[in-house]
Amino acid sequence: MIEKMSAPKENHTGGNDEPLPFRRALVGLGVRWVLFLGLWWVLSGGVWREPGVILGASFAGAAFSVWLCPPGAWRFQFRKVPGFVLWFLGASFLGGLDVARRAFSPSLPLESVIQEFSHSMTEKESYFFAWVVSLLPGTVCLEMKKDFMRIHSLDTEISDRMQALEARIKKLFRG
Repeated sequence: MIEKMSAPKENHTGGNDEPLPFRRALVGLGVRWVLFLGLWWVLSGGVWREPGVILGASFAGAAFSVWLCPPGAWRFQFRKVPGFVLWFLGASFLGGLDVARRAFSPSLPLESVIQEFSHSMTEKESYFFAWVVSLLPGTVCLEMKKDFMRIHSLDTEISDRMQALEARIKKLFRG
């Protein structure tokens, strides 16, 4: 029996029932534009003196953010975001207190060190880790390699905190 071979039909959903990248980008652009407009509304106290400028600037910002980080490029567990944000705010506050305490107390030693931190995160997780570490007071990521990072810290005892942060980030991205 001979079967007629034909070209496969185009799947306009991008396969696996996912929308086309262009459609996903348009939806992402719309969502981000609304979020940027909402942020502008909050920051301006609800006063819009130049609506054309506001609409144009927020659209440009949303378009630029879609270009820099396309929708779906970073996938994480949304239900884990509030807990991570609360942890980050607490860690930032405590880190700020520690830095201020060290700055104003001559008896506390300022032990600036560069430590290597071995990790088992994916590339995106490790980028996120480096950003978070660099935003926390008293620490900054200096170098990233595939399986380790060099971290500058004002404290010599950071390995436990870095391992805890790694675990939180893995839960945020993997569930």
